[in-house]
Amino acid sequence: MEIADIFVVNKSDRPGSDLFKANIIKMLHQRPASTWAVPVIATMATEGKGIEELAQAIEAHDHSPETNTRKPYLLAEKAYQLIQASRMTDIDKSTLLAEIQALVEKGDFNLYGYVAGKG
Repeated sequence: MEIADIFVVNKSDRPGSDLFKANIIKMLHQRPASTWAVPVIATMATEGKGIEELAQAIEAHDHSPETNTRKPYLLAEKAYQLIQASRMTDIDKSTLLAEIQALVEKGDFNLYGYVAGKG
């Protein structure tokens, strides 16, 4: 919920969609203060309802000063995720489980020491 700048509730003709939209709006009140008021837009793509409102919200967001201030944060977050995934490529969970299980059974397991040894 922290990353989205526009929320779209598609299939808004379905039962419960109004409640879902209301819940998103309630959760948005927990966000830090900002110059961008996050819109929650109900759409029905099959009927084209809400599409114009969505297009206007996207256009408004593109011209918002908030867009440029958050970009470095979002890029840093993505870089962090890519680095994390890259470092985990040679880690096999089943091997990890077997190693940890053997150490726990031996009574000689320290999680932080184990992780430090893997780095």
